This record gives sequence, structure tokens and C-alpha cells, in this order.
Amino acid sequence: MHSQQSLTFLMTTILAVGLGACALQRPAPAPLPPQPSPPAMQAPTTPSLKPPPPKPRVPPEAHPEDITLIGLSRPEVTTALGDPQEQKDSNPGQTWIYRSGSCTVEILFLLDVTRNDDFVVDQRMDGTDGTPHGEQVCLRRIASHHGK
Repeated sequence: MHSQQSLTFLMTTILAVGLGACALQRPAPAPLPPQPSPPAMQAPTTPSLKPPPPKPRVPPEAHPEDITLIGLSRPEVTTALGDPQEQKDSNPGQTWIYRSGSCTVEILFLLDVTRNDDFVVDQRMDGTDGTPHGEQVCLRRIASHHGK
């Protein structure tokens, strides 16, 4: 009997501890009610200013006084540079040659059948430093001799 009492006591103790552990478990907390969001901050109002109009884009190498020959007709080249010192027939087209000091400019004209006229399609310069600025100095020198 002693063992039966021990067994009953042991079982009662385990049952009591188990129930006690259940009593220690806390139920999950209820979800918190949604918090109201803080009021949206409004940006300070400033008078509406129109942005300034964009400045016209000028290519960095182009200046209003630059001389551009590509695409010009014969009369337009004559107006800009005067009559050439030399003309020679090229196959195809015609080449006009201008000289001023050590600067030489050769301009190739080809027929544009859509416009039914000859237009500059290429130019070659000698006697410059090879920079766009050097080429413009050469063209201005030739143009200034035409004006005299």
C-alpha cells in the first residue's frame, strides 16, 4: 500500500504542477486599436513663380561669327569668301581653292539633284593648327581679304 500511496501522491503532484503551469500562461494581449495618424504637414505656401525660360542652346564650338561652309551654294560661298583663286573640276563635282598667307581652303561642290544646284559637301584646310579655332581664323582671314 505504501507504493500505491506513493504513486497516487506522485500522480497528484504532477497533475497539480501541470495545472499550475497552465495557470501561469497568460492569454495573448488584445490587439491595440489603430492609432490615428498625425495630421499631414502641409508645405508652406509660397507665391507661384514661373521658372525662367530656357536659354537657347549654343554648341560650345559655334560662335555667331563662325563661318560654316558645308551646305552652302556657290553664290553663298562667293558672298562669304569672295571669288576663289583657283577652280578645278573634280570627279565628281568642282573644287574651289582659296589662299591667304599660309592658309589654304579647298571646298568641294557636288550637285544636289533634289535642289538642282551645287552645294558644299566637304572642305579641307591646310596651314592651320587643326583646331576649330584655327580653321575659323583661316576662314576669317580669307573673308576679310574679300571685303577689301
